Amino acid sequence: MSTEDRRKEQKRAANKRRQEDPVRGPKLKEWFREHRMKKWREDPVYRENHRKQQRDAARKRAESNPEAWSEFTHGRHLRHTYSLSPADYRSMLEAQCGLCAICNQPERTTAKGKPRRMSVDHCHDTGRVRGLLCNSCNRGLGNLGDSVENLRRATKYLEGGDDLFWDAEPLRLVS
Repeated sequence: MSTEDRRKEQKRAANKRRQEDPVRGPKLKEWFREHRMKKWREDPVYRENHRKQQRDAARKRAESNPEAWSEFTHGRHLRHTYSLSPADYRSMLEAQCGLCAICNQPERTTAKGKPRRMSVDHCHDTGRVRGLLCNSCNRGLGNLGDSVENLRRATKYLEGGDDLFWDAEPLRLVS
């Protein structure tokens, strides 16, 4: 080990001891966090080097325990996108008995051989969560533009019955 590496290691050990100090520790941790954030904002070289380290660390965590990584990323997505905790998601799923709020069916689509999670349906204007939907219903609402008027027109179209069909002769294929 080179002298430079030894110094860095000693510095890390001293910083760790300071952080574990019950009196100074929390303040020091906060200072280190603020210092790193400031450096991240102001120093592009630091940012690029640490971005690589973060990606590599994330890749290692994902490879070592894919199930836990999937749960972690799903929880992060719920918190950042909908302000829901994983516990909130589970309680919503239990309240709906694991079924879609529209079609009352469980999720039928799969990803890598496993059923997908139910999608969190929310109002795009207010951000308010409405419920959990299967992938098909969620895409259906999305394709209708989350518009009640479009949904009414689609319902009217489907309920139209025989007057919807063209009176023209069926097409014949010419070979």
